[in-house]
Amino acid sequence: MKTGSFTYEVRAACTPRRAMQVLTDLPRHTGLNPLIVRVDEVEPTHGGSRAYLIHDRLAWGPLTFPMTYRAEVLRATEEEVIMLAVQQLSTTVRNHTHIEPSPDGVVLHCEFTMIAPRVLFGYAFRQGHAAHMELARRLPAAMAGGPSHS
Repeated sequence: MKTGSFTYEVRAACTPRRAMQVLTDLPRHTGLNPLIVRVDEVEPTHGGSRAYLIHDRLAWGPLTFPMTYRAEVLRATEEEVIMLAVQQLSTTVRNHTHIEPSPDGVVLHCEFTMIAPRVLFGYAFRQGHAAHMELARRLPAAMAGGPSHS
């Protein structure tokens, strides 16, 4: 198994409550995360408040293939959101976001951590990084109440 992480920041003109709501409303992420094609709500199993089956479409060169994983909201407050995603091939992703009020709204301090089998890690980590950079670009408009993506 291999572990890797990256951090990024997002600034949005909204309240901490609105930021928390958008971050934890995973069905809305079909318009925010470019990999997600569908989200189904399911029962939580890791002690979280909400859980979802996330259906992604991944690309490998000219080919695309579906992947489904389970994501659970472990903690959701106006200060912090923690989510855990687990995929059948022993891949887990933990998203930990600190929500900091600022004069113009909020600053989100986001940390993405992935644990995956070595053979899959490079591809999965690159896909996760690219998707979260696009998510970071789209979040401010969604949090301000505007369109979810452009």
